[in-house]
Amino acid sequence: SESSKLGEYDDHISKKGRIYRQEVYDSNSRLFQSQITKWDKRDLPGEDRWLVWPKQTVNLIWNQDLSRKDTAQSLIYDDFGNVIEQTEFGEVSADSNTGEFTDASDDKRTTKFTYVLNQEKNINSLQSSQIIFDYQDAKVREQRYYYDNQPLGQVQAGSLTKQESWLNADDSFIQIN
Repeated sequence: SESSKLGEYDDHISKKGRIYRQEVYDSNSRLFQSQITKWDKRDLPGEDRWLVWPKQTVNLIWNQDLSRKDTAQSLIYDDFGNVIEQTEFGEVSADSNTGEFTDASDDKRTTKFTYVLNQEKNINSLQSSQIIFDYQDAKVREQRYYYDNQPLGQVQAGSLTKQESWLNADDSFIQIN
């Protein structure tokens, strides 16, 4: 379809009202910036219900000389709608119509998130950890979050009681709050 040539991804009624392409023009009516978002979906229990989320975003910024800088990001979610992986590709080479891209440099960064879960108390979106990896998948940063004076990964009420940061040495952590 014509819309898919402009970046729309997998058209579906669940994505109604979701902006898949946004453009900004300067005072001379020249395209200055484009953002192309690929929305994904999955069925939820029940009839005609879906979880819709931004799967990928590509940003294109034009300079005065008409050269362009493109960046991209992708997201993966868990069953509760929490981001479990965020990949920032940094500079990419993107198709300005469809948003398809190729990673153009070694500035990619991936962040992985884990969450504590207490189904009995309906607690499912408090971060347990956040780990950042560089373009070679080497860990560069890790944060851990503790709740209600419980061990890592457990929660009772959701009160943050301790936070640790990785020291980059012998898998040691330091408490930061």
